[in-house]
Amino acid sequence: MEQLVLKRKLLDSLIAEIDERIASEQFSIDAAQDAARSESKTSSGDMYESDVALMQLEQEKYVEQLDATVELRKKLNTINVSQIYNTVQTGSVINTTLGKFFIAISGEDIEIEDDEYTPISLRSPFGMMIKDAKAGTTIEFREKLISISEVF
Repeated sequence: MEQLVLKRKLLDSLIAEIDERIASEQFSIDAAQDAARSESKTSSGDMYESDVALMQLEQEKYVEQLDATVELRKKLNTINVSQIYNTVQTGSVINTTLGKFFIAISGEDIEIEDDEYTPISLRSPFGMMIKDAKAGTTIEFREKLISISEVF
């Protein structure tokens, strides 16, 4: 598969994963709001107030998760996969003795045409070690020597 097509597929897969998380988190927020509304119709007194407070905390947690996920989505929107890179940077794909990686955000492994790619962030411990590396570079990570055979 052409390198730029592969990179586009990897990015699209991550975008789909994040969009699913956004939808799920929005559903949780909506469900918490619905529960709070129905609770306010059926409860009274101190029990009502503590139930509402707990539901508000739960809703705030969902909103924070949604905000963080939306920020990840924004980051994905900035990744350029229409360029071939010579060094490891956001938007590059690397083949190593440890596996194949897509430099973007951390996420679940992506399978494309029987090859598995692990999306990682340059802020991850491994990402920081390989940032700006070129094909042919060998690094030591967690007491293992890892060779980078290809960067694009």
